[in-house]
Amino acid sequence: MKDYPIEISVVVPVYNVQKYLSYCLDSILSQEGVVFEVICVEDCSTDASKEILREYALKNQKIRTIFHDKNKGLSASRNDGIYAAKGKYIWFVDSDDSIVKDALRKLYYIAESNHVDMVSFGMECVYESKELEQRYRTTKFRYNYEYDLVCSGQKMLADLLSNNEFAYGCVPRYLINKDFLFADNLFFKDDLVFEDNLYVPLCFLKAKRVKCINESYYHRLRRCNSITTSETEKVKAESLFVCYKELCDAANAMELDDNGKFALSEILSELSIIIRNIVEKEHISFNGKDLLDRHLWNLICGKMSRKAIEIRVKQVAEMSRGKGIYIYGAGKYADEVFRELNGLNIIVDGVIVTKKEEDKKSIWGHSIIEFKEIKSSLKDAIVLVAIAGEIGSQIKAMLVEYGITGVVTIE
Repeated sequence: MKDYPIEISVVVPVYNVQKYLSYCLDSILSQEGVVFEVICVEDCSTDASKEILREYALKNQKIRTIFHDKNKGLSASRNDGIYAAKGKYIWFVDSDDSIVKDALRKLYYIAESNHVDMVSFGMECVYESKELEQRYRTTKFRYNYEYDLVCSGQKMLADLLSNNEFAYGCVPRYLINKDFLFADNLFFKDDLVFEDNLYVPLCFLKAKRVKCINESYYHRLRRCNSITTSETEKVKAESLFVCYKELCDAANAMELDDNGKFALSEILSELSIIIRNIVEKEHISFNGKDLLDRHLWNLICGKMSRKAIEIRVKQVAEMSRGKGIYIYGAGKYADEVFRELNGLNIIVDGVIVTKKEEDKKSIWGHSIIEFKEIKSSLKDAIVLVAIAGEIGSQIKAMLVEYGITGVVTIE
């Protein structure tokens, strides 16, 4: 290794994988026909992973180890691997997975002969249980279309999305030129789960030359206690929301052609669908304090808002028992609240707003009451605050302080 430049650096983050680590390392160390190193970043495992790694490092000079003094997460481990890498190309391999025979030699040849920033390839899936195999049996792992030409990442990404073949969250499916990563400042975002959903699109959008091949060089293990199969749906939704925001921010600093704009639009649409489906299914609310983030969350999660409205309106129906019912707000949520109430044949007695518009006398045929005009007669009424988020909570507090006890917010 001292006489030849390193051609590929295989970066392997290690955390609590004592059952799988040896198989992973053996599959890499058995590679021939290319000069490579294996950078293992140990992230304070609580099992025997650290001891297994030390034994391998003592026996094989190709293994370089980085030991964290505290648990930093997958993104930080991969970033440390990037900084430590000496190879021309980097391959991120998960420590519970493996690579096929001759993968390094073949991928290096493809990358060098095509002068690319990235090589994208297929993978095969290995399942730890029959139940997992049934759950993920429809997932696609290799390309069905032919992508013979080398083209820009934006063009390739647009083609992959058009053919429904883009692998959103699987960074091990790519061999990446290290100089490209440093030139475009492509590092993983710390403290983010499902970080591949941000990293992979950014790599494509910034790459000048990409090659996609149909062959599979990677074996991914689906196991019961991996992040992909056990992480809470709430964390997934929140993490993908961060990916969504980061992609939007990054796009403003990039020059996107028509392919790039199409690709980014498709990815954002897909992320929003996934987030919205999780939120609707699990009834997840936004916990952040930033008002703009809350607004974006509510825009993405429209179905969640409708579900929340439905729940609250039914609650109001149970509480009313002859009391007056008022809606606080005159925007999107208020309109949906009114529709829900109307659908249940519940009569609305009036609409409360913070301040009247001069030319508006009524909303949905109901009189408008400014907050300062609330009379004592409303104190026994039910007021449904049809304003989502922190502002809605503030209004509820004001109404309660005013003496109205029957206040219900959307969230």
